[in-house]
Amino acid sequence: MRYTSPLGGVSARDGSLDRDEAAQGLSAPRAAGTSAVALTRSASKSLRWERVAHAAVGLGFGAAAIGNLIGFLPRAGELLPWFAETAWFPPYGWLLHRLLPVAPLVVVAGAAVEVAIAAMLLKRRHVALALGLATGWLLGLIPAVGWPYWTPNLLAGIGLALLWRRNCARRQMAASPHG
Repeated sequence: MRYTSPLGGVSARDGSLDRDEAAQGLSAPRAAGTSAVALTRSASKSLRWERVAHAAVGLGFGAAAIGNLIGFLPRAGELLPWFAETAWFPPYGWLLHRLLPVAPLVVVAGAAVEVAIAAMLLKRRHVALALGLATGWLLGLIPAVGWPYWTPNLLAGIGLALLWRRNCARRQMAASPHG
């Protein structure tokens, strides 16, 4: 009696050789086991790589929060006007001008967002949400930063968007009854 293995190969329950497996010199159960081990190792390496990437992004956001509190907060009154003047998307300039009286609070609020993203990624809690927030945060800051200073945010934002997409796709496959 033939069945289709979860890996997609057609094998015989009695252990007789399928045409493809006979070419490899493996019995059906052994071929399926070998493929499963290879897939598990590949998935494990992929998951390990993603966890390292998540931790690196989390550390980066944590460092950005500390850097903003140490370097930007004391000079918020002089730096926020620069952002307002160099913003190239009109609503950003208007909003930043309105926030000038509370410039230190803006910096603290930004650092709080960065700390929250860092904590979620480093604790591996709500990773998809954290990656989505990180992507939106970096890409959302672009119109408020003058040329060429926004280009690192664009590149990092694209990288985060790809990592976020990969994470969501992996989670969707894991939740799928056929995945």
